[in-house]
Amino acid sequence: MKFGGLLALAATALANNISLPSYPLAIKSPYLSAWLYLNQSHDVPSARPYFWAGQALTWQVFGRINNGAYCLFSCTNTTVTPAQQTSLSFTSTRTTMTLTAGGATFTLDFFSPVSPTNYVRQSMPYSYLTVSVSGVPRGATVDIMSEIDNTWTGQGDNVQAFFSQSKGGARIFTLNGTQSFTYAENNNMAAWGNVILAASSNSRAISYQIGSGPKNAAQFANNGTLTRAVSSYTPSDHLAIAYHLDNPACGNKSLSVTFAIGVEQEEAFNSFGSPLTGYYRATVSGTEDVVDYFFADEAAAKAEGAKFDQEMMNMGMQISRNYSDILEASVRQIFGGFEILIPLDTLNTSQAAAWMKEISTDGNVQTIADLLPKSFPIFYAVAPDIMRLLLNPVLDYALTWPADFGFHDLGKHYPNATGETVAAEEALIVDQTAVMHWMVYAYQKASGDTEYAKPYIGVLQKFADYLVDNGLYVSNQSSSVDSIGPTPNQTVLAMYSAIALTSFGATTGMDNYTAVGKHFADIIVQQGVNGSHITANFGDPASSWISTYPMGFDMMLGLNTFNATTYKMQSDWYATVTSTYGIPFFSGVDYGVGELIPWCAVTSTEEVRDALIGGIHAFLTDGMNNLPGPIWWYVTGSNPAPGTWPEQSDINKPTAGSYWILAAANSYQ
Repeated sequence: MKFGGLLALAATALANNISLPSYPLAIKSPYLSAWLYLNQSHDVPSARPYFWAGQALTWQVFGRINNGAYCLFSCTNTTVTPAQQTSLSFTSTRTTMTLTAGGATFTLDFFSPVSPTNYVRQSMPYSYLTVSVSGVPRGATVDIMSEIDNTWTGQGDNVQAFFSQSKGGARIFTLNGTQSFTYAENNNMAAWGNVILAASSNSRAISYQIGSGPKNAAQFANNGTLTRAVSSYTPSDHLAIAYHLDNPACGNKSLSVTFAIGVEQEEAFNSFGSPLTGYYRATVSGTEDVVDYFFADEAAAKAEGAKFDQEMMNMGMQISRNYSDILEASVRQIFGGFEILIPLDTLNTSQAAAWMKEISTDGNVQTIADLLPKSFPIFYAVAPDIMRLLLNPVLDYALTWPADFGFHDLGKHYPNATGETVAAEEALIVDQTAVMHWMVYAYQKASGDTEYAKPYIGVLQKFADYLVDNGLYVSNQSSSVDSIGPTPNQTVLAMYSAIALTSFGATTGMDNYTAVGKHFADIIVQQGVNGSHITANFGDPASSWISTYPMGFDMMLGLNTFNATTYKMQSDWYATVTSTYGIPFFSGVDYGVGELIPWCAVTSTEEVRDALIGGIHAFLTDGMNNLPGPIWWYVTGSNPAPGTWPEQSDINKPTAGSYWILAAANSYQ
């Protein structure tokens, strides 16, 4: 990998203040996913965070200086005076809010650790909220309170609350269900496991209480400390924890406290009937010990996060400022879309796998066509071993798969990997067969591990042979952008096959497959071009066209399945159909598939590349959307308006990893 030099580690040096459709707050798994909508981001004291699927969450933060209390974040149903917001910014791993109140400055730092190589840190489903205050008068006292309620549980009123204190002195509230259903979801929220709010002792006085939101706020505003009453709980209550800080005599010193929030399940995933658990549990287990570990790791996690933030910005700036913004905005969305898990019975980390959810569409597990390959570019660029962890269960399952072609997914609804049947297959046969080869070679090239694929060569060759026989003039079926429906003789699917065969040839050294793949590419260009561009289907009129995005993966892998002349032809065509928000997916629709626009950009001239990237940036920053991480949007037409995405699908998906394809193509050239 080629990263730019590491500069200052201070997050403030990297802070990005462009507008986004939503800002990530606590994003660590498909179930810990709290966001701030754009239309509430200019007045965070009155804002409300939301789970990615649209459920409102209670997460309130108050500050108090001497006898004056102030609302810092999301203080609903209280009369506490709101602080004045002065800024909102983000990096790849943090979202930061700055407010003023009582003559002091408060900073709320929402930090979700992202660790490409430390799997204990990456797999721990917890996020930090650090509240800092500066400019406090000498001798003044400062108190900080945060509280949550049952909205985080996905179980409505069927919840119970517990308070505990860890060996390390952390104070912990735990919420869980009175009738939990393991491996079940309620509108995409986990219907089992624990929700955690915790505070570290950190030599600070800590108080806590269970009570209604107004009661907790009044107690804090009037006294600065809470009652420590935790024996009675009703589902409408809030769980509140407060820190008390004495300002040292020197004054004007920045003071800070940190809260932890988590959504954890010991039995996290059903892998063909066997329970899996978080990778971190091989190192530390039990909620109290996990919380202590999480707080003890805070400084190291933040140091790694600052370095990672710098690396992401540097990678993006190799292309443009717009591109850097796009990368920084989507990191947490991608790393929050999968979990690194190990067997619960053995805690054997050598059997680790990464399991990814097809968030906001089908909810499938490890979707082969629609999900995994579109996430791969970020891992190819910054975390190659995660590709192996994602591939492990896919390739192991392939060894048992009876058909000559690939399969669609490993389960119809996360977190249950129950397998696939040939009869239940979606009509994406060529797509899902081809991308297996793309992904295996991507891992091999990025990692240098030429041994990994060897146990699977037999089944991969079976899939390659299927593509040789069926992958050029493809029968009536869909690509992964299945909203356009199945049609025969799609040129894009022929490209899938061509690149798959050259990938398999590169993986194995079987040059005969490479030759067939390049022969397919020649035929596609000879028979798929009408006018000055490739059409959507062989034999289409010149009015038909399609974004030839598979060529982007070819470019990333350096396979040269298609040549520079073909890239240039398509780039020139893109220039004629690019508008403010990029390009439509093909001539028959008015929306763009944002996750695939960079795949077109990476094979384009610099001018066209920048226009396509500018289209993504324009959508993300146009101020017309309030959704967590949308990756589709309207490009042309009038209703819906270009630059909008009024849907609840295709949001918060880890397929935003596709944005990294330009950086990935630079990484191993």
